[in-house]
Amino acid sequence: MQSPHFQITKYLIAVFLFTACAQPKEQLKAGDLLFVSYATGKLTKAIDDVTHTQKDRSYAHVAIVLNLNHELQVLEATTENGVGAISIRDFLQKHAEAGNTVDLFRLQKLDAAMLNEAAEVAKDQLGKPYNFAYLWQDSAVYCSQLVYYCFQDAGVFGLDPMTFKDTETGELLPFWIDYYQKLKIPVPEGKPGCNPNGLAADEDVKFIKTISPEEL
Repeated sequence: MQSPHFQITKYLIAVFLFTACAQPKEQLKAGDLLFVSYATGKLTKAIDDVTHTQKDRSYAHVAIVLNLNHELQVLEATTENGVGAISIRDFLQKHAEAGNTVDLFRLQKLDAAMLNEAAEVAKDQLGKPYNFAYLWQDSAVYCSQLVYYCFQDAGVFGLDPMTFKDTETGELLPFWIDYYQKLKIPVPEGKPGCNPNGLAADEDVKFIKTISPEEL
């Protein structure tokens, strides 16, 4: 026969497990930002080397969740496909398979007008090529530039002088010297731009949680 103490312990464990399972999952919303911390990649490391902040985790990619064609989708600019839309599940799955970490951030002040404007801007950006030069231009777009455009009229994010220098030596990193030599343009040191780490550090953006495909 089980002791009263053992029965009480079993009951408490059951209550704990039920409560944990019953907790509502954080649902993605239009306007949410998905920041990606990559496991590997030379370009990823080079971006992080010149844009990292004091936060615990660094990001080399950012995407935005928007209501497109009456469905929540992830809009992103990638080196492989330029600006395109992908399902939330497929976005999370591809990064999980690559060993990357996806963090959910949310704008503190977001209204219907801002979301409608972001969706309209996003539609105009679909199909544009990736902006490999990271120079501010309308004909090609990189990931954080896309997010900036979506909320440009609302004045959510700002632009800062870009740097491609080693934070310790103050010299241009060899990776970026070689990178821009191949593009046959000067390194755009000091030119206006934005990056995932800068967006994630904005005071109007709040970290919600790390998210995986299993949570959908």
